[in-house]
Amino acid sequence: MKTKSFPYRICTALSATALLLASCEREVNFDGQLPDAKIVINCFVEADSLISAYVSRSWNLSEDGPRALTDADVSLHVNDALQPPMQPVDSLPGQNSGYSHVGQTYLSRSVAREGDRIRITVRKDGYPEASAETVVPGKAVILSIDTTRFKEQYASDAMRFLIRFSDLHAGERDYYRLVVTHQYSYDSVARTGAVVFNYGQDAALNEGFRDATGGALDTEGENRYGIFTDDLFDGREYTLNIHFRPRYSGEDSGEYMWDSETGELISFGRITYSRYIFRLVTLSPSAYQYLKTRTHYGGDVFTEPSAIYTNITGGLGIMGSFQTDEKEIEN
Repeated sequence: MKTKSFPYRICTALSATALLLASCEREVNFDGQLPDAKIVINCFVEADSLISAYVSRSWNLSEDGPRALTDADVSLHVNDALQPPMQPVDSLPGQNSGYSHVGQTYLSRSVAREGDRIRITVRKDGYPEASAETVVPGKAVILSIDTTRFKEQYASDAMRFLIRFSDLHAGERDYYRLVVTHQYSYDSVARTGAVVFNYGQDAALNEGFRDATGGALDTEGENRYGIFTDDLFDGREYTLNIHFRPRYSGEDSGEYMWDSETGELISFGRITYSRYIFRLVTLSPSAYQYLKTRTHYGGDVFTEPSAIYTNITGGLGIMGSFQTDEKEIEN
């Protein structure tokens, strides 16, 4: 029996905006001035981890993509103290060899700590100097996770998760992100995937994410990264309210093989292990602004595209920092 393996999904969609996406083509000769290339720094510093950065240069439409800067001078300051130069490496420790990113990876020997002020400066002949800095935020701790089963619309089983934590600072704006990951296995195959959760009943996750139609399209504000601030609970405890349909040990995997000879779908089998990881990420202000502009960029056909936030002086890209607390639930 010959089989081809692929995740099988059946869905139907009806979009009222399809006509808005129709387009035409016309060739235009460009005789203007192309902008000078700039250094691009992409760096997210995680507390208690080695500091690394991706360095490339900007590119224009006459090129086929970004270009890594493999021989740049990348200097690092931690709390104003100069550290040994960051060195180019093929990949980060523990990183999958198939991991894809834009730019040359530069790695330091310095470990970031909570409260550290970290500054990276990149120099390369022929380009303006580029630099940025970030302060590693503290950690907000998940105090508890309570669950309740209920029936969603159309009688679908769902689970509500109430995630309680305490705000970091009173009188100071703090920035957060909620990430939920599902780890499961079936037929000796381990899987990991991000969970798209419903946050429609949570005030903090909805704050600042209202679509331009006032809710007419039921887009829930397009908070794709699960980011929020403490504007509604400054200095107090808060309970996030989200829900989704969980996958349980013993139930069908929902993924199939296609038998090319019989034309039948054959299940991969039942889930043998299932757990959910809830991560509460404390973000630096720059990391939050970057994710927020990424959320708004091109997400709503009724709004103007917004510029992606950058805090790189003399160049492009983003430098931010974060710290994570997590709890697991097995089911």
